[in-house]
Amino acid sequence: MSESDCNNPDTLLEKFERHLEPRSNHRIHRYEFQGLKQDPQGMIDNFLSRLKNVAEKCKFKDKDERIVDQLIWGCAHKEVQKSLIGKDALQLIEAVDTARAFEATTKQMASLSLQTSSLGSSVDIVSRHRTKHSRKDHASTVVQSTISTTGKNILHSVHTAKHVENLTTGGKCVG
Repeated sequence: MSESDCNNPDTLLEKFERHLEPRSNHRIHRYEFQGLKQDPQGMIDNFLSRLKNVAEKCKFKDKDERIVDQLIWGCAHKEVQKSLIGKDALQLIEAVDTARAFEATTKQMASLSLQTSSLGSSVDIVSRHRTKHSRKDHASTVVQSTISTTGKNILHSVHTAKHVENLTTGGKCVG
């Protein structure tokens, strides 16, 4: 370092900062990049963000192409991998759109599955009791069904015995 550099505070500060900066090895970052995998429950956008952050340090000649490759190999969903591998001239935006569409479809299907399982009729309670009209034991099955459009619960009592109450006409069980 020359005497003029030693007397210039800006030059000294710049050289000092360069000396203290951690040295970056693009090969180490490439190794890290190749090991990146999507978390099984993670969103594709989070995985893509991690890929882009590490790719910045890798000094790739064609960064987008490498991100597409790692998106395919590191993706947590085999269906997305199969879809992306089958495309020859695949651009990053197309790969990301395909993965996002799969993610959205999967979430919608899970939501529909939950709604479907809560619809319809299910037997909630089976109890034995004595009716007012008879001293005989009657098995009573209470069926609860949920109407999806209103969200209201409707309870129906279905009595099984020798004599069945006519629920539609309001008839009474005769003992």
